[in-house]
Amino acid sequence: KKLKKIKDDIKTIHQNDNINISILDFIEIFELSIWRTGKEPIKYFKNSWINSFSNDSKLDLQGIISSFGQFIENYRCNYLVEDRNFKHIFTEYERLNHQNNHIWEILEKRKGNNRIEEEHIFAKDINDTAINNLEKYGFKNLDEYYDFIYIYGNRTFLEKRFNASIGNDDILNKASYYKNFCENNTDKTEIKDICKLGKELNEIAQYSNSQPNPAFKYYLEIRDLEIKIFAYKRFPPI
Repeated sequence: KKLKKIKDDIKTIHQNDNINISILDFIEIFELSIWRTGKEPIKYFKNSWINSFSNDSKLDLQGIISSFGQFIENYRCNYLVEDRNFKHIFTEYERLNHQNNHIWEILEKRKGNNRIEEEHIFAKDINDTAINNLEKYGFKNLDEYYDFIYIYGNRTFLEKRFNASIGNDDILNKASYYKNFCENNTDKTEIKDICKLGKELNEIAQYSNSQPNPAFKYYLEIRDLEIKIFAYKRFPPI
């Protein structure tokens, strides 16, 4: 159902724009539009590019390749994960997609343990047990895992007190935590995205008999595309 909804959203974009657009075109447009929300990450490439020319102005091909590699790494790790970009997109996602009209107030007024933080669903820092389960979750190796954790589909909001309690736990355990955070009458999360994640991740856990399964990764990849479509529609390129 979720995949069908995403495909329907893509069709809607096509109809509204009255143009033919491939998924590769869409991804490129989205990436470029994100650059407009803050400082342009191209500055990293430009600064290192200058060093790719020797004193006699001959082109250093190896230097260009190295510079481009550094640019990609900076873009992924330093720019896309910048607080202002992440918070701006996810605040609007929470407000419009989950009808949480108080999210801006929640973000600005909550302090201390009630402060809203970024949560990585597959944890940023993983222990040896989690590393041994990587292939069971559909990851080829640790490098692929570390690339994956930065995608929007693997990130959300969560109160600091809850975030601290789950730490870098396995996604199977987090599924139960998310569900409990929404159903606890004495201490409940105000982030509706967490409730949705808790419900749907627990459904996957039941399907997989509470064992590591690539279905968790596939679900977050679909979620990533859904959020990118939302960002494209909410912050269209100029």
